[in-house]
Amino acid sequence: MKTKQKNTREESLSSRNFIQSILDSIPTRVVVLNQEMEIVIANQRWIDFGVENQINAETDWIGLDYLSMCQQTSGLSKKEANTVGMEISNIFSGLKEDVKLVYSCNKTGEERWFSFQAKGFNSDGKRWVTITHDEVTKQKKSIIAQVLSEERYRILSEATFEAIFFSENSVYLEQNRTAERMFGFSLSELIGENGIAWVVTEDREMVMKNILSGYRDPYEATAIRKDGSTFFAEIRGRKMLYKGKYVHVTAVSNITKQKQAENALRESENRFHSLADASMEAIFFTKNGICLDTNQLAVKMFGFKERLEMIGLLVTELVTEESKELVKYHTLNDKFEPYEVIGKRQNGSTFPISIQAKSMPYKDEGIVRVTSVMDITDRKKIELELRESEEKYRNLFTSSTDAIFLVRDNRFISYNPKTLEMFACKGSEIIGHSPTEFSPKYQPDGKLSEEKSIIKINAAKAGITQIFEWVHQQKDGTLFDAEVSLNKMTLSDGEYIHATIRNISQRKQAEKALLESESKYRSLFERSADAILIIKGDRFVDCNKATVEMLGFTNKEELLNSHPSQISPKFQADGRFSIEAANEMMDIAYKKGSHRFEWLHIRNNNEIFPVEVLLTSVNIGKERFLHTVWRDITERKQMEKDLRESENKYRTFFENNEAIILLINPDDGKIIFANIAAINFFGYSEEVLVGMYIHKINTLSTEEIAIRINDARKRKQNYYIFKFKLANDDVRDVEIYQTKLVLNNQEVFSVIVHDITERKLAEEDLINRNKELQIFYDAAVGRELKVIELKKEINKILKALGKKPKYIIPL
Repeated sequence: MKTKQKNTREESLSSRNFIQSILDSIPTRVVVLNQEMEIVIANQRWIDFGVENQINAETDWIGLDYLSMCQQTSGLSKKEANTVGMEISNIFSGLKEDVKLVYSCNKTGEERWFSFQAKGFNSDGKRWVTITHDEVTKQKKSIIAQVLSEERYRILSEATFEAIFFSENSVYLEQNRTAERMFGFSLSELIGENGIAWVVTEDREMVMKNILSGYRDPYEATAIRKDGSTFFAEIRGRKMLYKGKYVHVTAVSNITKQKQAENALRESENRFHSLADASMEAIFFTKNGICLDTNQLAVKMFGFKERLEMIGLLVTELVTEESKELVKYHTLNDKFEPYEVIGKRQNGSTFPISIQAKSMPYKDEGIVRVTSVMDITDRKKIELELRESEEKYRNLFTSSTDAIFLVRDNRFISYNPKTLEMFACKGSEIIGHSPTEFSPKYQPDGKLSEEKSIIKINAAKAGITQIFEWVHQQKDGTLFDAEVSLNKMTLSDGEYIHATIRNISQRKQAEKALLESESKYRSLFERSADAILIIKGDRFVDCNKATVEMLGFTNKEELLNSHPSQISPKFQADGRFSIEAANEMMDIAYKKGSHRFEWLHIRNNNEIFPVEVLLTSVNIGKERFLHTVWRDITERKQMEKDLRESENKYRTFFENNEAIILLINPDDGKIIFANIAAINFFGYSEEVLVGMYIHKINTLSTEEIAIRINDARKRKQNYYIFKFKLANDDVRDVEIYQTKLVLNNQEVFSVIVHDITERKLAEEDLINRNKELQIFYDAAVGRELKVIELKKEINKILKALGKKPKYIIPL
């Protein structure tokens, strides 16, 4: 062995000094092997490494077997040594040019890593291998630490409920599974894309600014999913080392439910802002009656500048003297039920508060008392207003001119005084009884009252408001017509039927008179000597016999469904086309209600004759018609002139509105309350109507109104008929029932207003119709008498001439 080693040293002696100097200057451990895998050259770094590890310390390594020495130096196992030997053999054989390996070494008891690199080269006709060894323990540990850190972060990011995005220079690198579920984008769809593609366009500038500035506090933006839907997001970001480089990590939480809750709270606060500008609740953490901590709302509520000013205070210092004992009692006895006391601010001002507390662990203080304090100033004010409102509506209930009562299980539960008056009975005769007991057995349509009422009540129970006419019966059997309104009302103890009954006997009598008037009018329509027609749209739909005779038709069917221009010459007297002029006349009548004009018509024999036409717009049910009267100007001009100013109207109306109610201060006539029906009736907003003086809507003078109010105060009169002026300047006839009440120690008038304009118009229309019919009748009878007198005169002249009478005079 020694002889072979000596020969090898001599072979390399000629070049060794030069090569050795070069290799010794290299900081890496280097050896050169011959084909027998013997070391022929080792640099100083390699020799020093052996000395440091107490391996082959007294030799220069020349001629030693590389693999056996590696096992001693590097701690390679036999298997690893065989692998290294095989790879070196492959280099010697030319199968490989180089080999790179990293292996661990625990020889010194500490885990270390080394890199092994072998590269072949040819020289002097022989194959040689250069081998370098470097310790890479620090680099390996750094890589392992980074891998472990990234793996831990990956596991945490996959387990979190937040979406996690990794980006570099605003370009996507990575995301967790939560992000994929939250936004619908797969990683392959986003890699290389804009790193904030998940933010709506209008928020991207803000998010990008926060990313670039390194902003780390949470902030909000609107996120957008792959399908285009959006949601509210809370965003946090920071820089971190990831795969060997610093990237921006963004965490996104879906806070839609939180925002919805916040929005719902804001909406709730807006709905009730008239009752309280804000709901304030202070939180105190106390122990032994001493404040340990509190929230900012408590600072504001009690008028302090900073929270530190309140820490250490006795909670009894925050209430008035008379409230301290109650606070002490609840605190010392650890009471949990809510109670009310008077709070005291730092400036000495007081306000009502509601307190509720419970015990719970808190920080390092152990069990503490957590107390919530609510400023109930607004609630107290509301309670007072509710009591006043309840009193007001109770007075309105009792003073109403309509019968109002509650029904449950088809039995009277409650009623107002008007109910007893309307049914002419006592309270004991109505409570617990069925409403059908105050109805006849049958209604006017022949149906049983009991069966029909059950249908109406069941519909009201289903939430469908019922408004209908009914025949009721007083206790003594007297029948009266009523308008009934049924509504479901839900109270704390269950569901009820709220019923309002209005006696409409007078209105029904007026309607009956109107129907009789209509029947009389129909009779006159058919028997009238004047031509009367009905137009629907722009076509004749009816006419009387006089029309057929005037036009020379055989029957009315020849006229019906024709346009007025079809029985007119092509042009009118003013040169206009009849069809254009006719349409214009009808439009005017529909818009203005009536229209009178002269017209040229043409008979069946082509004879043109002038008529004066009166078109009157009439509403029948939901349809509009034109009531048309033709009068021959030539024969009956004078009568036509007398009747020119009259307007025939045909109206039906039905009043379903609830009673109009006002409360008026008799001292100055100011309106202090108006219900919805009054607001709708007068056309003013509530803000304008409430506070308005009564003389603004009553057409009487201020002096006359003062007289009426004084009479009502002295109870001389409580029923009046006035004219009220609406917001749109319309003037309505009304009847009012005025009752003196006392609300909050103040005398007021409850005024129930019934709009009787339609009734008054109906009465005036009936009077006008009767006058008109009387004129028709007088004119017709007068004409016949004149004809008879003329015939008598002719017969008398013929007789004087010795001739036979021409006419037979009826007796």
